Amino acid sequence: MIKIGLYASSSDEAAVIRRLLTVYSIRHSWADLEVDILESPELYQGADILIADVAAPSTVEALKTIRARDAALLIFPIAGPEVPPTSYVCPQIMPCGLFWRPITGPSAEPVVEQMMARLHGQSVPQRKDVFRISGKQKVRDIPYEQILYFEARDKKLVLRMATQELVFSGTLSQLESELPSDFLRCHKSFLVHRGHILSVDRTNSLIVLDDQEEVPISRSYKKSFWEGYRGNDTARDDHQHPSVTDLHADLG
Repeated sequence: MIKIGLYASSSDEAAVIRRLLTVYSIRHSWADLEVDILESPELYQGADILIADVAAPSTVEALKTIRARDAALLIFPIAGPEVPPTSYVCPQIMPCGLFWRPITGPSAEPVVEQMMARLHGQSVPQRKDVFRISGKQKVRDIPYEQILYFEARDKKLVLRMATQELVFSGTLSQLESELPSDFLRCHKSFLVHRGHILSVDRTNSLIVLDDQEEVPISRSYKKSFWEGYRGNDTARDDHQHPSVTDLHADLG
């Protein structure tokens, strides 16, 4: 029996995490979990894992006291941008992972997997359908289908989605060799997901994406881009509609 203490200021957040733990237990017959919702982190008695909201300074101090008397406990804070990471990512607490707000199923599921893998000394498996970005305080998995393109900008890489950008370190050449074939190099600064290509303007050497954003096609990559693009069974002629790697990031 694996005992987990869960202290959260939001009942909704607690419900999301508890549901994910229940699903994990069902999927893995060895993971017999008991989750206790706590009124304060000090009430974790006998737990193997403690998940605690660090929004209140009193929680941070409580975790330091708990760590001093229980070196084996796995501590996973719940935090957001309103709390300086230096307050809870410290030797006095030694967190093993982090639930980062907003707490949703997609964002919290990798942390649950990390938690259980850590408990059993296993490595966390990399999902094949996502691009993984690892920051100092969190890991984020982005489904490939949500990525419009990658751009090299100001000596960093930018992952562009419909409503958000994520900045991280790396090179497009490295990405090009590791990403699935859906991503096409069209420019020295761009790798575009062909599933989001709405049309191609050959006259002006531009790719129009399904959010109406335009990405350039350079002369040096024109041939390889067209070979890859026309290799897609759903590709059409000009102006027609076509039918995880681990990197360090600045996730804000």
